[in-house]
This record gives sequence, structure tokens and C-alpha cells, in this order.
Amino acid sequence: EQVSCRYQLSSISQPVSLIHAVDDPMIPIECVPSPKELPKNFQLELSQYGGHVGFVQGYPWDPDYWLKLKVSAFLKEYSYQTDSRPVQDDNACL
Repeated sequence: EQVSCRYQLSSISQPVSLIHAVDDPMIPIECVPSPKELPKNFQLELSQYGGHVGFVQGYPWDPDYWLKLKVSAFLKEYSYQTDSRPVQDDNACL
């Protein structure tokens, strides 16, 4: 708890998407702030499964990376809420 950033969250003014898997073996669900603790600019999404940065669904021979889709959708939504144009990066991994 002494090294937690939980007490600094209210100082973040930009939109934040907080995604966490309940079955994460490294960061227990008790470490995730509750919705009441989060500022209004935070979106909390809990997934029952996903492990530690897994979030893979589908078949082993045709995986679907759920986290990649969620991050892309969040960034797309945020880019339309601002007056600035999104920067195109041909080297982006998303």
C-alpha cells in the first residue's frame, strides 16, 4: 500500500481506461480501486478472465486480442472528443 498510486489518481485530469482481470495472479482484485474511489474521468472495466495482461479470446489457431480492441476503441473515442487531430503513426502496434 505504501507504493500504491491509488492516492494520486485524483490528480489525473485526462480520460483513463482502467482494465483489470479478476483472475490476475500478480495483482489481486483487492489492489484495484473501487468505482467510488475513482474520479469521473476513469472508466473501470473488470473482466472475469484475462490473467496478467492476457485478455486473449477465440481459438488458439485464431486468437482475438480483446485488450487490443478495447484500447483502440477507447483511443478512438477520446480522439473524437478533442479538437486536435489524431496523429497517424505507421509504426504503431495497435
